[in-house]
Amino acid sequence: MTDRGDNPRDNPVFRNEINTVLQHYLETSQALEAATKEATALRKQLEETELDLAAMSEREKATMKQIQVANKHATEADKRTNEANKRADHATQRAHRADKRADEANERADEANKRADAVSALNVGLAQTHLGSHPTSPVSTRAPSMTAPWTTAQPQTPLGITNPHRSPFVNAPDFSPRAVSGASSGRSSGPSYGALFTEGTSPGKRRRTDSSSESPTRQADASAVPFL
Repeated sequence: MTDRGDNPRDNPVFRNEINTVLQHYLETSQALEAATKEATALRKQLEETELDLAAMSEREKATMKQIQVANKHATEADKRTNEANKRADHATQRAHRADKRADEANERADEANKRADAVSALNVGLAQTHLGSHPTSPVSTRAPSMTAPWTTAQPQTPLGITNPHRSPFVNAPDFSPRAVSGASSGRSSGPSYGALFTEGTSPGKRRRTDSSSESPTRQADASAVPFL
């Protein structure tokens, strides 16, 4: 064959086999190139995904911090709300106590008014009794009034003022509730109708002033001036 100058490349069978191998190599090379491109694209996508995951992780951390701050603010708001509720409860209790004290003060004022009314009625009754016990006096001929008998300039009044030259207000009784309550408790500061009952006497049996305890001058003055 060599002698005849035969070349293997000139052999069509060999040439076909070489072409077939080259064709398969070309296809394989193209497939490898495409796979390489796909791998490169996938690698880029993976890098982008990793970057996205990192950004998401940062956003998640920031969100967690915001949630923690919001929880802290909510806790502080709850504490302030509880304190405000406590203060409101204390204020309500103080208001109830103030209302109770006001009611008690009103009750005490009503009782004081009732006592004052009773004392006024007692004073009116005693004044009428004094006016009726002196029929010779011009005062007894008048109709009973709220005017106290010691305000008239009489030489002798039912309270034992026997000196006409003395002021008719010297032994004027004190009608105030304090004087009456003081007389009933033994702390009377002066003559008053409440003192009539300090020794167990009643309005029908009043304690009279002993004329022997008066000075001779007052007795002489009383004997010198007749009843009007």
